[in-house]
Amino acid sequence: MINHVLALALLGVDCVARAWRIQLATWTAGGRLSFRDAFRLNLYGEAASQLTPNRLGGEPARFLGLNEARLRPVTGIVAIGVEVACEWPVFLLVGAALFGYYVPDWRDAARTWLHRHRAGELVTVEIIALVVLVTVYLLQRLARAGFIRHRVRRQWRVAWAHVRRAPRWAQARSSP
Repeated sequence: MINHVLALALLGVDCVARAWRIQLATWTAGGRLSFRDAFRLNLYGEAASQLTPNRLGGEPARFLGLNEARLRPVTGIVAIGVEVACEWPVFLLVGAALFGYYVPDWRDAARTWLHRHRAGELVTVEIIALVVLVTVYLLQRLARAGFIRHRVRRQWRVAWAHVRRAPRWAQARSSP
């Protein structure tokens, strides 16, 4: 019984924190959102995340909740983008900490494991795929102006301008 109550309490804390974060992200994108609307749209997101594979439905449901709260679609997309961008430093720090804690001798263990399994060939294929992806990325970055349609580049520039315009303190406070 106490475990269920604790799980529900933690879910409540998570929903309140997410509501505050999306409210702050909306403010940095130039919009206004009440706490009630922010809380409701995060409940939409949680419900959609639970019903879709790999939790893929959460962000689209939050976007629909932002539209229902009468926020402009561009502001809603930018707000969700700012919120997601604030999560990545936390993911990277936690990943690095877990990597450092659980895999201190990873080179020796990987070398031993790769010599005994066929995964060595898979690592080679993955490295080749990574090199191809990096090459395509660099070609797109260094290519002439007509390589990528101007409209697509403009939309990315506008989105990045909104993310860069968001105050660093707001992004930093959203991360925890």
